Amino acid sequence: MEQKDRGTTSPPRPRRQRTTPETQAARILASAERLFLTHGFTGTSMEMLVAETGGSKRDIYRLFGDKRGLFRRVVAGFAGDGVLAMRAAPGSAPLEAALAGIGRPFLEFLLSERTLNLHRLMVADAKRLGDAGLDFIRYGPTAVYTVVEEYLRDQFDEEALPAREAAEAARVFIDGLSAELQLRALLGDVAGPAERERRIDTAVRLFAAGLRQRVGPPRHGRHGPSDGGRR
Repeated sequence: MEQKDRGTTSPPRPRRQRTTPETQAARILASAERLFLTHGFTGTSMEMLVAETGGSKRDIYRLFGDKRGLFRRVVAGFAGDGVLAMRAAPGSAPLEAALAGIGRPFLEFLLSERTLNLHRLMVADAKRLGDAGLDFIRYGPTAVYTVVEEYLRDQFDEEALPAREAAEAARVFIDGLSAELQLRALLGDVAGPAERERRIDTAVRLFAAGLRQRVGPPRHGRHGPSDGGRR
């Protein structure tokens, strides 16, 4: 009978890495977004979520409360990704450059297939989503309005452009830039890059000209766009 070599030992088993709540939540959110966009809110069951994430119902309830709570977190993270680029765009740039810098990433985000699918989902499941459906507006359009509003309030004296008018002006710019393009895209006709650039150029020029005529030159751009604010 052969004797085992007592000098050999089995290799150590790899230690399992502990999953943090943050890592687990991120994995669930990524899987949930895929399922929601594919099957809709109503068509995505808790069993499907558990099978996709490899966790348990208890994990989902512990981290998100319920399926509606999970959906709200998906929408918040989804919209937040797009708003970050827009918030970084204006800075202290001249008026036209800042508006175009907000408009480009906004249209890219708004007309992406991912966003369009979420928008269609929100409309299809609006009754079942209840207040959770309003998160799409709060984290999406309202957040973008706020980016433009904050820039305008920084650029114009409050006596010339009161806060209420700055908020309304932000909505006029964003909705005028995007409303028709968004509706067409939802129906399958997505504007290409050249058309988007033309729309941005027209919207920025008309909005900036109207704003200057209404309230005067911006605080940081007294010499207008032709000289970039140089003295």
